[in-house]
Amino acid sequence: MDNNQPQNATQPADQPTPVTSTPVPSTDPEQDPGKGLAIAGIVLAFLFPLLGLVLSIIAHAKTKKAGLKTTLSTIGIVLSAVFMVLSTIFVIVIFLIAASGVQMAARDQQAQTDIDSLRQSIESYYETNGYYPNSLGNLDNADQDALTPPNGDYVYSYVPFPLGCNDTCSGYTLSVGLSNGEIYSADSSALLTN
Repeated sequence: MDNNQPQNATQPADQPTPVTSTPVPSTDPEQDPGKGLAIAGIVLAFLFPLLGLVLSIIAHAKTKKAGLKTTLSTIGIVLSAVFMVLSTIFVIVIFLIAASGVQMAARDQQAQTDIDSLRQSIESYYETNGYYPNSLGNLDNADQDALTPPNGDYVYSYVPFPLGCNDTCSGYTLSVGLSNGEIYSADSSALLTN
């Protein structure tokens, strides 16, 4: 070949034309650096949502950095977030149920204390007058707080007997219905048998 001859811009037909392209990220799932963390994040989303969320976020970052699809890690993030919300709601509901039970028990205890206090006032009335009052409104010596049921949820029932007695009541029954359906009562029969 003569060095003075112009070179042909085209290459001979027997040589392939070089192709230049940008590297395509691998779609091989075995090369996904976040796959294991993403799967762990999905599994943990059901049992330990916060840990599942953390692992899924780490997997998402690793997979995205590798230029791969982040489907598994996104599923882990969504599931973890959903189960975190559901877990939070569950804990709040359990707390409210427990608090409600404590409040009902306190109101029941207050109602029982009121009945016991009223019974003492009724017995004191009997010792002074020789008969029981025909209504709780006649108890001048009663604790006024004891006459008012807690939160208005309870009704105190006072039944003197014999029915229709005025200044001749020889007995009574005093009761309240509790939140569990039981009746707490006090009456004069225990005193009459002693």
